[in-house]
Amino acid sequence: MLDTLTIKPETERERVFAEAMLQVEAENLALRRRMMELQASNILNEAYCTVLREQLAFKTGKAKKKKEEISGRLMGDGLPVLLTGDFFYERVVEWEKEQSRKKTQKEDRRVAKEARNARLDKWKEQCQERLKDIEEINAAWEVEKVQWAKRKQQWSDDKAAGKRVPARFGVPQPKRGPLPKAIPRPKLRERVETASDEGTDADDEGEDERSDSD
Repeated sequence: MLDTLTIKPETERERVFAEAMLQVEAENLALRRRMMELQASNILNEAYCTVLREQLAFKTGKAKKKKEEISGRLMGDGLPVLLTGDFFYERVVEWEKEQSRKKTQKEDRRVAKEARNARLDKWKEQCQERLKDIEEINAAWEVEKVQWAKRKQQWSDDKAAGKRVPARFGVPQPKRGPLPKAIPRPKLRERVETASDEGTDADDEGEDERSDSD
C-alpha cells in the first residue's frame, strides 16, 4: 500500500495537500489516543464504583460482618498514566486474578472457621456430658460411702453390745469408680496467611478467641 504521507510534494498545491493530510493524521492519532484513555477511564471508574458500593454495604451492616478484601487500584499508586490496549488488558487480567485469589482464600477461611466452630461446639457438648457422668459417679460413690459407714457403725454397736461379730470390720471402704478421660480440645485451624490477609486473620482469630471463651 502506497504511503501518501511520504511522497515529496513537487508543487505548491501538493505541498498544501500534504500538510493538510499530516494535520488530519495527527488529529486522528490524538482522537484514537483520547478514545483509549476514555475507555480505560470508564473501566477504572466502574471498578472503583464497585469497590465503593461494597465498602458502603459493609459500613451500613448489609455485608453481615463480611469484610471484602478488595484492592481498588489497578495501577498501584493511583496516578494517571497513558494506557495502551495490551498493557491495560494485562493489568485487568492480573487484577481479576488477584481478586479471584483473595475471594477463594476468604471462602476457604470461612469454610475452615465454620468447620472448626462445629468441632468446638461438639467438643463442648462432649465436655458437658463428661461432667455429668463424673457427677453421677461421685454421687454413687457418696451413697456407697454412707452405706459403708452405716454398716461399720452397726458392727461397732453390735461389738459394744457384746454380740458375736468379727473382731475386725472386714468390709473395705468403697472406692470411686474410674472417671471418663478428658476429651482433647480441637486443634486450631490452619490459617492462610498472606501480607494482604493479616488483618482479616487477626479479626478471625479474635472472633475464635471469643467463641472459645463461651
